Amino acid sequence: MKEWVCHGTNCVTVCEDSSNRLTSTGEAMITAYSLQLVTSGNGTSSSPRGGRLSWDRDDSFIHLVMTDGTRTFYGKLDPKEIKHNLFGSDQDAMGEMVSIIIHNDDIQDTKFIISYERIDRGIVISIRKKIDNLVRPVWKGDLKDIADTDNDSLPTFLRDTLHQKSSSSFHHLSLSTHFSEPSPASSGLAFSLLLGGEVAKLRNEIAALKKQKQKDESNAWYWKSTCDKIMNEWEREKSELTANFLTLFNEHKARHLETVKELESLKTKRHRMTAYENEKKEPASS
Repeated sequence: MKEWVCHGTNCVTVCEDSSNRLTSTGEAMITAYSLQLVTSGNGTSSSPRGGRLSWDRDDSFIHLVMTDGTRTFYGKLDPKEIKHNLFGSDQDAMGEMVSIIIHNDDIQDTKFIISYERIDRGIVISIRKKIDNLVRPVWKGDLKDIADTDNDSLPTFLRDTLHQKSSSSFHHLSLSTHFSEPSPASSGLAFSLLLGGEVAKLRNEIAALKKQKQKDESNAWYWKSTCDKIMNEWEREKSELTANFLTLFNEHKARHLETVKELESLKTKRHRMTAYENEKKEPASS
């Protein structure tokens, strides 16, 4: 099964070129998507969190969506455009690039430098890597305002966000909108709707996980109860076997002692009889 997977979001700083000098113009949010083949261990369809993920060969791009709070920008990263072959295969490159874009700020001593520059109605992303004392370009691409982007060139997950009439509530806030074509108005709300959809999906998965947790806890209680019963039965049988063993041991010990006494008694009698016969022989011989 093919499914669009959100790899996470990151807060970044956007700059603009002012007199050949980059100056900060504010923060923005960026998120990365990819089309993945999702299979579980037995080959059946599963959710992304419960199954295995593999990159789809028909859409081997990282789809980037970014918003500055007013407009939403979209672009895609083609692994074939990555320079210097830093990551090996295309799939390795895609995984590494997602990690760099989404988690780069969390990586200590990172060797990658990422800049986001505002140009006209778009954003240029530049990724470079420090190699020894040199800084080499890794990838550079632009994200365009979706209001200026041809509808057919947008990926389905973004197209569906723009065109569906959505009514969603989050913490008692309702949002209902309908867009026929990308526009400045739809551009501003697209990212929020997109993440809202991801939140709804995650909430459904959390609800399913809670239900599974309750089921597992119920099963765990059942097995614990069964285990306790088995342990009690084992303790009872062990006590019974121990008692039976001690009874048999004491009985055999008592018989052994009685036999020893009988042997000692017979031995004593034999000695007496031998002594008596010797006494009788002594007068006859004299």
